[in-house]
Amino acid sequence: MNKDTLYKYFSRQLSAEERKAVQEWVDESEEHLAEFMSERAMFDASLLLISSEDVESSSKNIGRVKRMFVQVLKVAAVVAVTLCLSHIYNTVTFERNIPMCELKVPAGQQMNITLADGTNVWLNSLTTLRYPALFAGDERRVMIDGEGYFDVEKDAEKPFCVETSKGTIEVLGTVFNVDAYSKCDNFSTALISGRVKIMADNQEYYLNPDQMACRNADGSMSITEIVNYDHFRWKEGIISLQNESFMQIMRKFEKFYGIKIVVDKQGMEQFAYTGKFYQADGVRYALKLLQHDINFDFESDYENNIIHIK
Repeated sequence: MNKDTLYKYFSRQLSAEERKAVQEWVDESEEHLAEFMSERAMFDASLLLISSEDVESSSKNIGRVKRMFVQVLKVAAVVAVTLCLSHIYNTVTFERNIPMCELKVPAGQQMNITLADGTNVWLNSLTTLRYPALFAGDERRVMIDGEGYFDVEKDAEKPFCVETSKGTIEVLGTVFNVDAYSKCDNFSTALISGRVKIMADNQEYYLNPDQMACRNADGSMSITEIVNYDHFRWKEGIISLQNESFMQIMRKFEKFYGIKIVVDKQGMEQFAYTGKFYQADGVRYALKLLQHDINFDFESDYENNIIHIK
């Protein structure tokens, strides 16, 4: 199969008839499936390279040596992702021997991917998405550890299921955001359009547009109205804060900038802040803006990638 055709298939640039021809070609033999998987691995890995270039282009004052170092890191990251995907393709299978793919978004980056059914997914920093290269059976199921914004392709015969460590979201054709990092207690689903069913702790919850479900400390689920859509602009590289505590802000900065922040100063829990930051401006710029409203100093440990709040 022509590689250009496969890449157009992955990026949803083919007509329905052309997509059907590719799917029939994949079904013809194990060799065709293996070729399809190999090219899909390279396509997915290239997304990380593009994302890195976007981040780099926003910093115009980077020195030549640093630019070379960043380029080496980008290539290494793409190679690592490709090797990881190849290993998964060879060891993990789905229904009808359809391999599972896995994407891991590095700290400080976001990624956008289109799944085989046309569903568009934005993945936030430190998020892992596992998905089949082709959807088979009577449902479309993916697994996420982290935060994702899903624009689901409608298919009345195949519900789309997002599985997390804290619950499962089921939809047909819907736009929603899910925040479910396995290392954190938080779990939330915000519905932009359509309708979703959330299954968690043997309970079912239904959301209508402009509603958000959040898991409470006792494990119960609260459903409220969405009052600020800026929170979901992370996929545009915007960090939006709405009356959030200093410690919450530092945890967000850790996720968005890929750095460890240690708060050594006492009493910072009492401070809250509302505002927006562009991720591309960098963590030092964001901290300096916070200093206009909150009294603190900070010190950077570049060798260990740590910032100390003093």
